[in-house]
Amino acid sequence: MKTVIVSFLVIIALSVFADEEICQRDQRHLEICRNSEVITRVIHPENYDYVILDCYSNTTVGPNAFKNLNTWELQFVFVEQEPPLMLSISPGSFAGIDYIFHLHIQYANITYTGNPWSDLARINEFKCEGCAFTKIPTDILSSLPNLEKLILDNNRIEVCPENAFIALNKLKYLDLSGENGMTLESGCFNGLEKLQELKINSNSFNLNPGVFNTFNNLPNLNMMGSFEDGVTLSDVFRTFPSLNDFALLHSNLTLEPEIFSGAQSLRQLRLLRNNITNIPKNVFQNLSSLALLNLGENSITTIEPGAFSGMKVFSLVISSIPTLQVIETGTFENLSVDLLNLSHCNISVIKPQAFNGLNASWVDLENNTLTSIGPEDFAGMQTEILILAKNDLTEIAPDAFKKSTMKQLVLPARLLATANKTTWGLPESVILTSDE
Repeated sequence: MKTVIVSFLVIIALSVFADEEICQRDQRHLEICRNSEVITRVIHPENYDYVILDCYSNTTVGPNAFKNLNTWELQFVFVEQEPPLMLSISPGSFAGIDYIFHLHIQYANITYTGNPWSDLARINEFKCEGCAFTKIPTDILSSLPNLEKLILDNNRIEVCPENAFIALNKLKYLDLSGENGMTLESGCFNGLEKLQELKINSNSFNLNPGVFNTFNNLPNLNMMGSFEDGVTLSDVFRTFPSLNDFALLHSNLTLEPEIFSGAQSLRQLRLLRNNITNIPKNVFQNLSSLALLNLGENSITTIEPGAFSGMKVFSLVISSIPTLQVIETGTFENLSVDLLNLSHCNISVIKPQAFNGLNASWVDLENNTLTSIGPEDFAGMQTEILILAKNDLTEIAPDAFKKSTMKQLVLPARLLATANKTTWGLPESVILTSDE
């Protein structure tokens, strides 16, 4: 794949015409012709997959500037972000560029006259990152009916109005991530029946009634921010019974019984940084299709025994939670998992039989504050690898691992030198390694 990165710095001055048009050529023979801040022509002798234009000042695109540019993707990257520089587009600016399917604009304040976007009707991906939009650019989008991917991240959009994307009935991916709170009005997603992934990260959400009613089958939903006006997670799952990938970050979330009752199709559930304090018993019992559950970086203080009972998942992540500290008896009973990650949780106490009934490939307790392992702490656990590295361990009780099964035990280096498999109840076949 060939990529050309073009800087509007003078490299080789080819010619100066009477109208002060100056053409520049880079080392790959791509020519940029400008008249002051106006791009008049972009010419190259070969076909390139990407053309990236680094802009260091306000830039205007003249008529037919890209007429001879046979490339799949055109990018405008404005290097100075504060204050945003201007990208001015006029009718005919994109005339004649039949081969471009992806248009990316980064950190530009876009102005235009007439409808220059009609010449881009065939593109299927439009990304406008940090373009200072304060509202959905519906007039631009109405000229891009073949879009399958639309990214409007890092803008200043506060309201997503009814029929904002009505012209984009082929859209499969939509990203509305921004730093402002966002109101999603009823009917704002009308016309997006083919959407496969929706990303609406914001500081907060005001979801008007029926805002998601457009979607009969939305597999992937990624939200970052807090819900307003009494909207609950249960409301979201009832709306999307076929959802298989859901992420919610930076909200204030309380896990209650039946919260996931409408989410039987979920395969990936990521609930990071939501100020969750308690994991109740059987809260995940309806998620029979779940493969990944990530509860990291919350404020969990208690995990009720049986919280994960009956689950069979590939990965369960409960990491980077310094408030956890204690693992109660029966916490992981009847859980089957490939990777159980409990690292960086400030765990200092493991109650007897906390892992009884656990069947895992990896159990990671690295970087906690354990000082001792009692005789029943890991009783009833079956795993391939148990990681106790980077703890403050000074004592492992006799027969501490007699009632557990494992193939490899990873210890702090200071314990490895005095390790005694027989005393700890380990078969000689178990491999002992250290964190160094």
